[in-house]
Amino acid sequence: MNINWFNDSPIRVKLISIMTLTAMLALLLVTAGVVINEYFTKKNETEKQLVLIADIMVWNIQPH
Repeated sequence: MNINWFNDSPIRVKLISIMTLTAMLALLLVTAGVVINEYFTKKNETEKQLVLIADIMVWNIQPH
């Protein structure tokens, strides 16, 4: 791909291109952050549920 189109384009096109790329990068970073946050939140919730189930099973097995 030839980069001369960017050098020869008017300032308006250059500014719009830079703003578009900046917005796309920001959206990508925010999306990655949300996905990572959701992953770790779900992982912690699942671990807590498993511990709770294990505690209930142990409580039910032990004689009273």
